Amino acid sequence: LNLLGNAVKFTKEGSVGLHVSRDKSDPYRMCFEVKDTGIGISEDQAEHIFERFSQADAATTRHFGGTGLGLTISNILAERMGGQITLASEPGKGATFRLEIRLEPPKAAQNAPHAPTSSVVAEVQPATLILADDNQTNRLLINKYLQSTPLDIIEATNGREAVDLCRTHAPDIILMDMSMPEVDGIEATRHIRADADINQPIIIALTANAFESDRRACLDAGMNHFLQKPIRKALLLETIAKVQADQAETTEEAPARSIGS
Repeated sequence: LNLLGNAVKFTKEGSVGLHVSRDKSDPYRMCFEVKDTGIGISEDQAEHIFERFSQADAATTRHFGGTGLGLTISNILAERMGGQITLASEPGKGATFRLEIRLEPPKAAQNAPHAPTSSVVAEVQPATLILADDNQTNRLLINKYLQSTPLDIIEATNGREAVDLCRTHAPDIILMDMSMPEVDGIEATRHIRADADINQPIIIALTANAFESDRRACLDAGMNHFLQKPIRKALLLETIAKVQADQAETTEEAPARSIGS
């Protein structure tokens, strides 16, 4: 998912392809190749692309948004699964990421993942929601997660769009990605919180960064909640239902506090 997401993110024209194969002499050694026709990566950048906190370059980060720790974590996982990730690329001519892992025969049947109950979906109330994420794959996935809810979803591809949409659509909730081009999620949240003309929404951060410092930065900027990618459907639905319930409870209690004072 990480390799495909990056390929889509950095490919404006052409194609993204996925090829899956196995070693004929070792059927449990799998190979996944993700090939794109995007911006490509220079030889110098490729040497550091899997290092922690490394980005392609500042201009790429500003234009496309960062890759964060995704490639680093993916490569660590591949190594722990007896494989590795390698890269072949040329600037302007795309990139091919090759993931190899060593699997094992299945030991026992696994239970299917627990699907969110209909009661959780039923608790999600009608509302206007802005989905701010520059990654088209992420937006598509979250739209699929929310398609059975009564939410009216409006998409934004960067933080600047999210701020503008707040002024024109008065959303109840924003799902705000931290790393976006032009204006990132942190800066966009600060703009929204500082604008007295905006009907203040609930802002839920979406980020692949797992550090407490990232969570604190989101909350300090004025976000209400923090969800770590990859986003799980059940947790997303539960979070939206909870923030709606909390908001309704706060609204009901406000008059009582005013009378009491």
